[in-house]
Amino acid sequence: MPAGPLVVIAPHPDDEVFGAGGLVAMAAAKGLPVHVLMLTDGGGSHRGCCRADEQEVGRRRRELIAQAAKALGYPADDLHYFGQRDGALPHPGEPGFDELATEMADRIRDIAPATILAPHPLEGWQDHVTAELLARAAIAKLERPVQLIHYCVWFWFSLPLWRGLQLPWRAALTLDIEGVRTRKQAAMNIYLNASAPCGNPWVGRLPQEFLRAFAWQKELYFAADAARMM
Repeated sequence: MPAGPLVVIAPHPDDEVFGAGGLVAMAAAKGLPVHVLMLTDGGGSHRGCCRADEQEVGRRRRELIAQAAKALGYPADDLHYFGQRDGALPHPGEPGFDELATEMADRIRDIAPATILAPHPLEGWQDHVTAELLARAAIAKLERPVQLIHYCVWFWFSLPLWRGLQLPWRAALTLDIEGVRTRKQAAMNIYLNASAPCGNPWVGRLPQEFLRAFAWQKELYFAADAARMM
């Protein structure tokens, strides 16, 4: 458990719950400040599904973030929005990358966290991979050391077996979330049960194989330095 404030960097609304909801709930229960940096509003979750307007999808998903925050036990005032377009986070070397990393660093500097959580670099989804690179770039701009830990969302679903066998498993960290499992499930249900007019959740239709991974009573994390060993 971090010794001070915790920052979760999430590319889309729901990643903070699926990947780190148990840890967030445990930290909040111990009175530790929890801040979530939400890079996009997830407006692209209905592309190829229906004619739902992306701005409306994003607005609805932002409403769900605040409800999920309450379920996990931290205040919605500690949600920080960065307004990037879903699926279009700037990559290193592209216009906007350094500016976004600087904006994130300024927010992180004000929070002064002990630990920052970011998606695992082998998540598969481009926004998740870029969010991890943005986290590293933001940390590099700070004047103090901060522990970077990777959490897992699509890691379970998209990681090829051969890559999984090559991971530095000695750097893996597991967290028993049995005591807060119902709180995490309640937060997941907020996202999964809120349906758009097409009948699918605002977060999009998630594969059952993906959802089954989150029935586990633990959460998996990796020390970020291990990513350089892959």
